[in-house]
Amino acid sequence: MVGGRRFELVYHGELAGMSNTRPLFAALVKGLMSSISNLGGREVNIVNATLIARERGIAIDEKHVRDGGAVPTYASAVTLRSLSTEEGAGRAGEQVIEGYVSGNTAYISKVDRFTANFQPEGTLLVLHNYDEPGKIGNVGMVLGKHGVNINFMQVAAVEVEAGARAVLDGPVETAGSRAEKEALMILGVAGEVTEGVLGELGKSDGILGVSLVRL
Repeated sequence: MVGGRRFELVYHGELAGMSNTRPLFAALVKGLMSSISNLGGREVNIVNATLIARERGIAIDEKHVRDGGAVPTYASAVTLRSLSTEEGAGRAGEQVIEGYVSGNTAYISKVDRFTANFQPEGTLLVLHNYDEPGKIGNVGMVLGKHGVNINFMQVAAVEVEAGARAVLDGPVETAGSRAEKEALMILGVAGEVTEGVLGELGKSDGILGVSLVRL
């Protein structure tokens, strides 16, 4: 397992009817490998992905959902679910990301409890925060002070059907409280995002967690 986790790769809609989904499986294995160790000079590809995953103890279940399914909005979609193997973790140990392709462009449509619609490319800042007045301005001031430019920004709201559970590190309150206003602020940025910048962003009022993603 990778860090005590197992993975589910779920294909929805038209994609679920494809007989060869090995390129997507190989892309997932390659992404996981890049974060934990080198491969002794080997490159992950559609031929060796299954073998490499087995050698590294990565458990990945592939599922095909042709009828109905959880992502009816798109003709084809992919869900990656990361599950904790620790006893008693339950849904609190689950992480989910969903995406689809329109034309030749890939989009992320869901990040855990939050609905979104952005292209996964470049350098991204993902802030888990309370969606209250002044948050965007404060974040812009911090990044501007450090010479980090914002290329695009999107606020991802909590999915209506989802329960109140944590996405990034931070407290969760019961329904009817401030937790109902939780959101993700997703920023595409250009410039050097240092640990100092991340630390300053994380200290801002109402910010529950900050993640930096480089693609």
